[in-house]
Amino acid sequence: MCYAMNKFRSLSICALLILTIWNLNPNRSFAQEVLTLQRAIELGQNESPRAEEIRSQRRGSAYDYTAFKASLYPRMAITADAPGYFQSINPITQPDGSLQFIEQEQAEVSGGLEIRQPITWTGGTLNLSTGLNRVYVYDDASESWNNFWQSTPLVVGFNQPLFQYNPYAWSLKLEPLRNEVSAKRFVEDMERLALTVTQRFFDVYIAKMNRENAAFNVGVNDSIYTISKGRFQVGKIAENDLLQTELALLNAQTSLQNAELDYQKAMRNLKLQLGIPESEPIQIDDPEQLPFINIDLEMAFRLAQENSSFLIETRLQEMQAERNLDQVEANTGVQANLTANYGLNRTADDFGNLYSDLSNRTFFTVGLEFPIFDWGAQRAEVQAAQERSKEANLRFTEDRKQYQIDVEYQVREFALQQNQLKIAAKSDTVAQRRYDLARKRYLIGKVDITNLQIAQQEKDRARLGFIQSLRNYWTAWYELRRITLFDFLDDRPITYMY
Repeated sequence: MCYAMNKFRSLSICALLILTIWNLNPNRSFAQEVLTLQRAIELGQNESPRAEEIRSQRRGSAYDYTAFKASLYPRMAITADAPGYFQSINPITQPDGSLQFIEQEQAEVSGGLEIRQPITWTGGTLNLSTGLNRVYVYDDASESWNNFWQSTPLVVGFNQPLFQYNPYAWSLKLEPLRNEVSAKRFVEDMERLALTVTQRFFDVYIAKMNRENAAFNVGVNDSIYTISKGRFQVGKIAENDLLQTELALLNAQTSLQNAELDYQKAMRNLKLQLGIPESEPIQIDDPEQLPFINIDLEMAFRLAQENSSFLIETRLQEMQAERNLDQVEANTGVQANLTANYGLNRTADDFGNLYSDLSNRTFFTVGLEFPIFDWGAQRAEVQAAQERSKEANLRFTEDRKQYQIDVEYQVREFALQQNQLKIAAKSDTVAQRRYDLARKRYLIGKVDITNLQIAQQEKDRARLGFIQSLRNYWTAWYELRRITLFDFLDDRPITYMY
């Protein structure tokens, strides 16, 4: 018996050495980084392709909002035509009042400066402009070009749609909300990325634990099979027990090969997620446990309402439906447009006389369009828009109720995972102790191989259950952070730079 015990210890030490060698990578350097969960999340949020994509989306939305705000200010533009040439037959009134069609040939060079300002509260546009023209007219009689100057030192223009849809008023309501949704969604996407990295990290960690456990089981089952052969030779166990231990060894070897393949796949997926080259060797450290904290349901729900993009986005969609209805209703009635211009102009042969004795330049029109009969098309368009607006309001009401349920569930889920983690940790400890006792009792012949294998299987399940529970706890934590955009450990809102 002492010989068997010493032999078992020797084989156990060999198994541990095999396990250590298995964990060594021939390409690994001592300078390689050991990734903790938090370090992996940091890499994922700062250096991964997905993080850059999220930041690029946010920057694009921020530039869109900057462009919108800039569009509300006056815009200045220079206009020029150099040169312009025209040849046509035009009606010319003669001194006696008759009309004669004469071929004319004309060239023109012009330039101007225009300032355009939208009037957001009315939907109209105000224009200020100034211009200068140099006109050349060909005289057939003298076969020469006559030229003169034309100036418009100042023209004030106003264009105002009447009884029509005002896009500026709606943009002032929608664009700030759209930018706020983008800002909130950016933080949510970063938290969602942290959740994805956490899942990939635990995929590797679980695969690593399975591989180590499988390697350990190979060593232990090899030792048990060796001992069982000795017992069978002296007639202490039946052949059936020997075959059972041999089968357990073969199954353990198969499990080890599968565990190695799963580990390699999980590691490649983690590197891809973090933007780490596939050839670069890395190790992962055991994930730490969060301190157990109590989350107040009312506080979490209030934070979710204040910080989450969901409620803001539903309000944005409601307003877009209202905007569409307003646009349809405004465009189906009387259409009118008011245009007015007032300014000064002057023509002269010499540039020096161009800005003296200026004359008024006035233009005023009101255009109207009255719908008479359209076979009910406009009425149908309004009714369709009304139904879509009603549908949207009903859908958003249901979405808000579902959102409240989801927030409450997520808070309760986090509390549940805390309790389950405690139970899983206790189960892991108990199963490990039971296995250690069963192995010792098997070595002294107090239990059979079946009971030992049952204890081993329970030990493996309990260990995997603890790791899975730890994974669920971390994922529940990042889900809670994502929906509330609040760090309950540091007691502050979550922010990121883009």
